[in-house]
Amino acid sequence: MEHFAELQQLDTGDVEQTSHAIRMTNVYREDAIIPGLSAEAVIQNAPDGVEGFFRVPAFMEEE
Repeated sequence: MEHFAELQQLDTGDVEQTSHAIRMTNVYREDAIIPGLSAEAVIQNAPDGVEGFFRVPAFMEEE
C-alpha cells in the first residue's frame, strides 16, 4: 500500500487519460463474399462422414 501512496503524490494533471497502456487502433477492411467449399467437398476430406455430417468418437460415458 505504501507504493500506492507514493504514486498518489505524483502530479498527473497534464497526462491524458487512457484505457490501454498503448494506443489501440482497429484495422477495418471491406467485407467480401467469396465462394467457399461445398458441404460435400468438406465431408470428402473427413476421416469419417455420414449423410453430410462428421462422425466423431463418443466422448461421454453412458450412465
